[in-house]
Amino acid sequence: MSMGPFRSIGLALLGATLSLPALPALAAAPESPPPTSSPPKSSPAAGDTAVAKAAPTDIIFNRVFIFFRNNEATLTPLMAKQVTRAAELAKQGGATRVKITGYSDDAKHAETLGQARADVVKDQLVKAGIAADMIQTQPRIKAPPPSDVGGPNPANHRVRIALIRALAAPVGPRDTAR
Repeated sequence: MSMGPFRSIGLALLGATLSLPALPALAAAPESPPPTSSPPKSSPAAGDTAVAKAAPTDIIFNRVFIFFRNNEATLTPLMAKQVTRAAELAKQGGATRVKITGYSDDAKHAETLGQARADVVKDQLVKAGIAADMIQTQPRIKAPPPSDVGGPNPANHRVRIALIRALAAPVGPRDTAR
């Protein structure tokens, strides 16, 4: 029994297919009787097998980083364009959630400065057409790693935008000409 050509999303974007080797035939499992209207209150026996349906999981399909000046929470015009581009990516990719994490160098003020940066980015995303109720903001409260550069660490003057899609959501525009 061969699975034939298998296309993953990444391979499909490249136009490639992956052929899996033939799998040995599996013995058919005996069918279990249909469930009754009220499940038994006792715990299942060791021989019983129950298949739990997994809830659709979320995947992060893109991350965008927005950088700020030291001790500031205002967007430069270039970074405002990046946030607008992130909003376009969210719309095109079918994002169901957007998670924004604000970073700061200053461990004492990490929560306030990080949250202020995340809020500024959220406001810009809302202006770009993303619904406010699908955006979650949070500061990075954990202290930043020590820097041996001798000054502020530019990696901690940023906001990370994670574009998240439910696994069951459509991947993107469909080609109807097939």
